[in-house]
Amino acid sequence: GDLLALIREVAELMDSSFKERAVVFHLHAPGRIPPFAFDSGQIRQVLINLFKNALEAMPEGGNLTVSAEVQDDDLRLKITDTGHGIAPEQLPNLFTPFFTTKEGGTGLGLIICRGLISQHQGEITIDSAVDHGTTCTIRLPLAAA
Repeated sequence: GDLLALIREVAELMDSSFKERAVVFHLHAPGRIPPFAFDSGQIRQVLINLFKNALEAMPEGGNLTVSAEVQDDDLRLKITDTGHGIAPEQLPNLFTPFFTTKEGGTGLGLIICRGLISQHQGEITIDSAVDHGTTCTIRLPLAAA
């Protein structure tokens, strides 16, 4: 599949939400991304969840940047927002069911994402700095075993 096309499709889908919040979307893919096997429905779900989280972190607007590059035999996808960030003591809880930093949130979005990524033999990690923003890094193996 063509991952960049899928990322653009999801960004397009959410374009009005981005505009509403004055969030600017950027996609960086400096090298060639080879087509590889992934479940586009599942990866679409992951992207939608992560983009929504990013939007909610930027009520005053900001930048949402997705960068894709190949490292060794993996695709690294980084999704970075310039939002309010996540407190260090909360980072370990992000993948705990029903833990949420959002009012009215269910706390299941990231768990679903992680489940879908691990079905692809991949990993998802989150780094965040308060007042600087959050980066989700997704590693997907290009050669599915």
